Amino acid sequence: MVTGSELTTPNTLKFTLADGKTIELKYDADFRTCSFGGAGKFSGGLVFCGYGIEEKKPAYDDFAGVDVKGKVVVLMRRTPRQYDEKAPFGGAHGSVSKQGDLRTKVGNAVNKGAVAILFVNDPYSAREAAKKRARRR
Repeated sequence: MVTGSELTTPNTLKFTLADGKTIELKYDADFRTCSFGGAGKFSGGLVFCGYGIEEKKPAYDDFAGVDVKGKVVVLMRRTPRQYDEKAPFGGAHGSVSKQGDLRTKVGNAVNKGAVAILFVNDPYSAREAAKKRARRR
């Protein structure tokens, strides 16, 4: 359980492209931090590893054949088919399973040598959020 976490400044995220151009993201508009993350600078190439799941039963490994050592790993939140209770990693009533827990995903990536993890919204959550925004308009 995380207690006493406090957001300090600065909270910045900047991507430097191969041609030297930079993209600077805005906190709370483009990105947010997690209360269980660390502070400091990081750099490395980006590598996408799906949902960041590594499970023996059922056999499922988003890291198979991917070298993440020294890289920034991009992972989707939650699990595949999260809306389906019968999906391999589905939780009852839409709850988050162990495989969908962000800390589990961080552990999987760090154990493989990742220097940082960036989470992006999964397709299902992104669609649901877009529907909610559209209904509010």
